[in-house]
Amino acid sequence: MLASAVEPARRPPRGRPGRELIDPSTSTERSLIANVLLGCIPALVLVILAECLLWAVGGATAGHELHASRGFDGRARYLVPQDDGGHRTQMFEKRDEIVVPPRGDAVRVLLFGGSNTEIFPHAELQRLLDQQAAAEGAARRFEVINLGRSGYGSARVAILFTQALQALEPDVVLIYSGHNEFIERGFATDVAERGPPPLLAPLARLRSVRALLPLFGAPAPEPWAMAYEEFRQLTYDQTLQYLEGYRRNLSGMCAAAAEADVPVVLCTVVSNMLAPPWGYAAPAGTSDEQRDVIKRLKDAGRGHLPAWVRVAFDPPLRVRAEDWREYGEPQQTAGELPREVPVLRTLSGELADTTDTWRTPPTHLWPWPDRWSPDVWTLLGAVEALHHATLTPREERLARRAYDFYGELLALCPDEPRGLFQQGLCAYVLGRPEEAAELFARAGAFDRAPRAGNDVTNGMLRAVAAERGVTLVDAAAWFRERCPDGIVGYEVMMDHCHLQAGARVHLMARLAPAIYSAAARAP
Repeated sequence: MLASAVEPARRPPRGRPGRELIDPSTSTERSLIANVLLGCIPALVLVILAECLLWAVGGATAGHELHASRGFDGRARYLVPQDDGGHRTQMFEKRDEIVVPPRGDAVRVLLFGGSNTEIFPHAELQRLLDQQAAAEGAARRFEVINLGRSGYGSARVAILFTQALQALEPDVVLIYSGHNEFIERGFATDVAERGPPPLLAPLARLRSVRALLPLFGAPAPEPWAMAYEEFRQLTYDQTLQYLEGYRRNLSGMCAAAAEADVPVVLCTVVSNMLAPPWGYAAPAGTSDEQRDVIKRLKDAGRGHLPAWVRVAFDPPLRVRAEDWREYGEPQQTAGELPREVPVLRTLSGELADTTDTWRTPPTHLWPWPDRWSPDVWTLLGAVEALHHATLTPREERLARRAYDFYGELLALCPDEPRGLFQQGLCAYVLGRPEEAAELFARAGAFDRAPRAGNDVTNGMLRAVAAERGVTLVDAAAWFRERCPDGIVGYEVMMDHCHLQAGARVHLMARLAPAIYSAAARAP
């Protein structure tokens, strides 16, 4: 019985002596692997040939990679050497690339920042610098190169800055950055969603792969509402934590410039205090009951605001710089405008002579009114009503009641930016502009995902300038001092962060002496 349980010995397989039969399944697997490997050889040869060809003609370099990355990859090259010893940028669309000539005897000044910097009148800045040199009898002349890029925040500015220090050999650099920290964060999110899976990311180093990247598209420049629903949920602590990256980037650029013996000029950014904040999320731990109370108070306050205030500010009517259509020749003469231009406030100091002289192109702050979009007319009409408000007794009672509702809201949530802004509107129409100015400033500072610089980011910039010992131009303070009641508004701003054309000229006049002095201290 025991013997029967023992498995009988297997007979050797039939066939030639000493040769075992091959398992058919194993044979199939080996054949498949072999066929795959053999099939990869032609593809590999094609990739190698494509790489060699693209390398020979200089194709699919960082320009294609930049199209997809929008500047987030520090390995991408944004300044390409030219045969004459100069450089060409790879930052914009082809028609907008900048050709930087070889270094000469001129003092080279580089400008860095976002869309505000991009539209700086850098030719005017260069003229002012040359004018100051001539006035002092100096033989030097200046060369101003504008490397501002729409939508760039401090992270991407820092990448370009580092490369430009080495490639372009500047004598002085100016940084005007602070509006786009969350714009840039939105771009980063969009790029990550469009990019290749992490396991395939290394393939993007191949020129042949980069040549195909434009087929998959790229984020549009500075979209109007990108990722903002997500950002509205940020707590204020999270906002501050993210903005610490701005401080680090500024400090890092100053350190890199110091190592290269290049003087830096930092400039605070100017923002529209009458542009409502964008995002708010209640602090962690806020109960549903408290959220309901907050919403009720916000709704009650809004319901008591004068209707002509709500037209522009609740919900906000947001215009863009493009709505002013500042470029090109006016379509009509000054006496042929189809409607009366809104009258806002009278500015002071150097700005006072240009407030009402938009009819004379050399000195105007606003573009010609005959090109404005309908939204600009609507917005400025409401802002005019705000600045020249004459309340009826009923409107005054409603405004006071709205002010009280927002006061109750802020007692629960002192950092609620929309509540601060709306209470500021109430204080303004009730004849308390100094209080309104403080409330508007706090509203901007507590915005959860600001689309413009504010007292927080400008405070960081001032601190970095002091820590690093670099030149500071406090443009934000300068404009605030010259706007009535310290409230920077649409007299000098086109939207939430872009200066009017004439205001940019005034800013160049502030920057020129600082840059000139910094250049004089250069090694």
